[in-house]
Amino acid sequence: MNRINPAKLLLSKWTAARPQYKEKHFLVTKLLRDDEGDVQEIELEAVMSHHVQRLA
Repeated sequence: MNRINPAKLLLSKWTAARPQYKEKHFLVTKLLRDDEGDVQEIELEAVMSHHVQRLA
């Protein structure tokens, strides 16, 4: 698996390979970190519907 630089992850744009509910384009809106500062989860927001989901 490719490593992603956490400093560049916030506000990055992503496209779904298999869109669901007509949501294809996403923006990383929040990084959820543990006590050591490592990213544990991210919040993705759909561009069109503003639906928010968390991913590990």
